[in-house]
Amino acid sequence: MTNGFSRIQCCLLSALISLAAVASCLYSPALPTMAHSVGRSMNALQFLIVANLLGHSLGPLFYGIAANRVGRLPTIKMGLGLTIVGSLLCVVASFLASFLCLGLGCVILTLGANVGLTLVLCMIKDHATPAKRQQVTACVLLSFAILPGLAVLLGSWLLTILPWWWLFMILSAYCLGLLMTIRYLPETAPLKTISMLSFHILKNTCFWWACFMLACVTGCFYTFNAQIPHIALSVLHLDLLHFGWYSNIPSLGMLIGSIIAMALAQSHVPLHNVRIGLGIALSMALLMVGYCLYTMPSALSLFVFTAAINLGLQILFPAAASLALAHSDNHASGASFLAMINSVVAGIFVSLGNLWPATSYLSLPLCDGAILLVAILCYWRMKR
Repeated sequence: MTNGFSRIQCCLLSALISLAAVASCLYSPALPTMAHSVGRSMNALQFLIVANLLGHSLGPLFYGIAANRVGRLPTIKMGLGLTIVGSLLCVVASFLASFLCLGLGCVILTLGANVGLTLVLCMIKDHATPAKRQQVTACVLLSFAILPGLAVLLGSWLLTILPWWWLFMILSAYCLGLLMTIRYLPETAPLKTISMLSFHILKNTCFWWACFMLACVTGCFYTFNAQIPHIALSVLHLDLLHFGWYSNIPSLGMLIGSIIAMALAQSHVPLHNVRIGLGIALSMALLMVGYCLYTMPSALSLFVFTAAINLGLQILFPAAASLALAHSDNHASGASFLAMINSVVAGIFVSLGNLWPATSYLSLPLCDGAILLVAILCYWRMKR
């Protein structure tokens, strides 16, 4: 039992909160193949990551209203249903060779998958005491350290034996499994529901700066997902199977970071943990920039540096999320606005990173370094 959630419930929350990341990581090794299949360049398909973030941006407001009106669990079921519909549209796109259909499928898919990140944070806020909230969030975020890397490995392996559209069929089956087990989660919505979102939280400047910091974390994660397939496979000429294995190295950094975050949450306030995580992530990002400017990196070195950055980011995330939602009375509203701001700003970061020349490996380290410098600015503004 973890502060009101049983172990199986924590596992379900973990699967839900990482659903969007698992979805994007599962098909990220297939981006070059998908580009060829629909007759577009690799740069064009990198903007599918931006389409993902568009889905993240549109979903939270809808889920915030729905979660207050009909409850947390029915809203999660709606999100999982949308994810299945979007996945099947991507399958259809492979047979039609339609980039438009593929983009639409990715937006709907991510619109649905966003329900996990939005409402899991909301349910933790509903069900966990303030003293335990950071610790429970860090525990649930362990899934980010395990599932995305396994998704990349599975996707890479399947691409050696199956067409790329099978990845979306597997994602549909995964969501169907979650739909069948969601009944084991408690309905955490208060008895007196609210039909509209509360905008009071938007007047809190600490909320905004904490949201911007979380957007920097998300921006680093999605920049890596958007750029590493092309850099590793096309620029540095890594083979597909090694790409799948190497993709678990950043997950190892996230796993270690999550364990450290849970330990720190028991003895330190969130702002202190933000400082620790941000210091580690920025130091590693600047070190990666220096290394890549000095010599041409191997694909393995980029994954190792990213693991070190992820260690810091995984300490930062639960602490910043706790700070952002600390002053929210309407839990669904707070989590919805948090997810929306997070996704919009992260989408801007990823879009700017995609403007870098596709033949260069420097885009990843320079983008990470720039994003984390913005996170430092957000920290100092929030601290004031």
